[in-house]
Amino acid sequence: MKTADVLKNKGRDQRKFQAALKPYLVTFYVLCFFTFFYSVFNFRDVLIDYKLPLLLASVFGLIGILFTKSRENYFFAFLGYGSLLVGIPLFINNAFAYNQTIEIKLIINDKHHAAGRHGPSVDVRYDNFDKEINVDDNADLDSSSYIVLHVNKGFLGYYVIRDTKLVKN
Repeated sequence: MKTADVLKNKGRDQRKFQAALKPYLVTFYVLCFFTFFYSVFNFRDVLIDYKLPLLLASVFGLIGILFTKSRENYFFAFLGYGSLLVGIPLFINNAFAYNQTIEIKLIINDKHHAAGRHGPSVDVRYDNFDKEINVDDNADLDSSSYIVLHVNKGFLGYYVIRDTKLVKN
């Protein structure tokens, strides 16, 4: 056998394995893409402190980097693995929330009027952490001192905000 043929056949098994793995990797990155945007758009509707999930997502993202061979893919691996750790439990919490609606009345700490693309919102303190909650009525924002949240208890125990209403007292 010629040395050229030996060198040519040397990495054939590895190339076959990588070719067979490619559709699964593409599917995995598409799933990461959707979970990232799902968590970005739905994280505000859950009464949870953002520090712990983001810390766990960053640790999980760093672990994901260890499994990534190419340096060009480090950013996507970090973001993808991190968003999977946040997005999938968030989806489970929201999708399997209980049907019973609970009202929670909270004191408004700070008010933010609509500016640019950012709609009106209020800052409240709930369970030893601060949460910014989007509201619908910009007109009643100045005269309100409380916000009433209609929430459902999520499957993982975190409340999912379904509706908000500003009240004066």
